[in-house]
Amino acid sequence: MDERNFLEMRKGLEIQMRYKLYQDTAFKFWHSLGIYNFIQGFRSDIDDVDFGILHIYWDRNGQDNILYPDGTPHLPGTWKHKWYDASVDPTTIPLVKHPHDDIISGGGKLKMIEAVIEAQRIIIENAAKKQNPEAIVTIAKEEEPILN
Repeated sequence: MDERNFLEMRKGLEIQMRYKLYQDTAFKFWHSLGIYNFIQGFRSDIDDVDFGILHIYWDRNGQDNILYPDGTPHLPGTWKHKWYDASVDPTTIPLVKHPHDDIISGGGKLKMIEAVIEAQRIIIENAAKKQNPEAIVTIAKEEEPILN
């Protein structure tokens, strides 16, 4: 296979991969959920040609030209790609990471945990009272929440 056909096949494989990803209803939300990387190797057993490894990744500073049918405007960020030779170990491909600050403080997390534990305690007490209304049920409150 000559270089031109090889590159055309790579382009076709990339288009198919992107089309498959774009069809998923969660596509617009993946980067918001922390999914920034898709890595897929392509090989043809018929011609014994290894096309390499396609890495599709989220670039938060990029700009796309995708027009969504629902009229969603252009938003910052785009999915880009990079091809690696077949000789590259997929585990060595650098993954794109976009760390961001947690919007909930440590004290806020503790309050949420305490609220969930209290709500579970009430649910357990109510369920026990429904099973045996004459029984006196009290779930002991713990001094500190258990964080597992």
